[in-house]
Amino acid sequence: MPDCTEDQAEYLWQNIVAILNSANMGIEDLVKKTTYLVREEDFAGAARA
Repeated sequence: MPDCTEDQAEYLWQNIVAILNSANMGIEDLVKKTTYLVREEDFAGAARA
């Protein structure tokens, strides 16, 4: 797992895309994604990814 929040968020998106692709779907088929952050200072890094 990457150390910084931005890298973790990018890793998350890579996994979501891979899961969707395995079901012959794409990001356009994603309806909603909810992200829970524990620390307020992590918001900027998560939002950039």
